[in-house]
Amino acid sequence: MLCGACAAQVDATLSNPMRSWFDATLLPPNPMPRMRTKADLPRKTCAACGRPFVWRKKWARDWDAVKTCSERCKSELRRANRDARAVDVARA
Repeated sequence: MLCGACAAQVDATLSNPMRSWFDATLLPPNPMPRMRTKADLPRKTCAACGRPFVWRKKWARDWDAVKTCSERCKSELRRANRDARAVDVARA
């Protein structure tokens, strides 16, 4: 025989077929931290296109060195720098 509070909890958990009474009473709350949203991540402005971009996990080690938002912008920035150096050499 269950007390009134326990009986109410059993009825509430058994009404959901995906959960059992055992899961609801013996398991601790979820220890995983809440996920971060994109608004919480650091931002930079792309040096090539000027659009803002957000931190990515693959950039974790060298975030300070990241200047562009994509490989395309990276190649465009390199091309622009190469062309600018060629013009300076031609003027000299």
